[in-house]
Amino acid sequence: MVVQSQFIEDYFNRYEPTNLGPFISVIRGVSYKPTDIKESAEEGVTILRSNNISDGEINYDDLVYVSDLCVSQKQYLRSGDIVMCGSNGSKKLVGKAGLFTGEHGNTSFGAFCLGIRCNDNLSPEYLNAYFNSDMYRSIIEKLGNGTNIINIRPDHITSLAIPIPNIEAQKRFVSMSRQADKSKFDGFKSQFISQFGFPQDGAEKYPSATIESLLQETISGEWGTDCSDDSGTKVIRTTNFTNEGVLDLTDVVVRTIDAKKVEKKQLKKGDIILEKSGGTKDNPVGRLVYFEEEGVFLANNFTQVLRPAEVINSRYLFAALYYLYQTHKPLIKGLGNQTNGIQNLKVPQYLQLQISVPDRTAQDDFERICRQADKSKYLS
Repeated sequence: MVVQSQFIEDYFNRYEPTNLGPFISVIRGVSYKPTDIKESAEEGVTILRSNNISDGEINYDDLVYVSDLCVSQKQYLRSGDIVMCGSNGSKKLVGKAGLFTGEHGNTSFGAFCLGIRCNDNLSPEYLNAYFNSDMYRSIIEKLGNGTNIINIRPDHITSLAIPIPNIEAQKRFVSMSRQADKSKFDGFKSQFISQFGFPQDGAEKYPSATIESLLQETISGEWGTDCSDDSGTKVIRTTNFTNEGVLDLTDVVVRTIDAKKVEKKQLKKGDIILEKSGGTKDNPVGRLVYFEEEGVFLANNFTQVLRPAEVINSRYLFAALYYLYQTHKPLIKGLGNQTNGIQNLKVPQYLQLQISVPDRTAQDDFERICRQADKSKYLS
């Protein structure tokens, strides 16, 4: 798991450090001689070394196999164990850790590594995420002793104090951080579906509420009149919508609109703009975009502005509505009627649709993941 998201650091910072010792057991790896080495796993035990640990995971390049006579029962790895580089000449390499997921049959680890096993109150994936965070790196590089070779002892690890929430919070973190790791790929946010579900699919993991009950207000659009110069107000049209839920403002019209209407209806950051007239064969009316622009903008009369209430995280609400549209197009299409070739959304009926509403902490976690996903498009 590539753990670089600021979300992860933020999550850790919410909890007071707790001594790691009661939650784990740590042992040293296998010492072996050249005469103990075998040619394949069929002849012995797979040995993981420091070079097999990278970016929080185990890679299986350049493996070593040794006689099972070299390995004690407690040195065999189980799925969920963490292998850490315990000795190296580089501060950047010592302390790096990867999660073992059970591949390659009988597997152990070399003498320059440590094996870490969590008890039932600590998620291995949570601990592995911590071991691959900047917060951990700043600590571990100060712990090792030695001059040419830096050594991390088992007691260095057991004496660490790290943030450890309850196991349910750990599981939620793991679920969200998996999504963060996928954020470099297109379609990451669709993980929202598996995380929170939709009432329309019979999901009962979280309470549900109507869209309307989660809104402070809805605001109709304005079109105004032609403006001969740039003194008017910028108006967002459905041509500024993209299918990714973001605005394309390379071509924004400027219209003359009454000042009172501008003051009353100008968009705020966090508003959701709903297409109520438009649509195509493949994309029924009902697309949405999230507004977070600077300056004064209005939406046009083919749209409806949905302003989230304080009880809901606006990005969470947008994600819910966006993926409701993407995954339930026949449902959305059924809420439209067609006149003169244009589909018109029955907005009152649309607002009675229900979405899942987890607690605010989960909503805010999801917002952090979304923001990190957006950043990753430019960093990966």
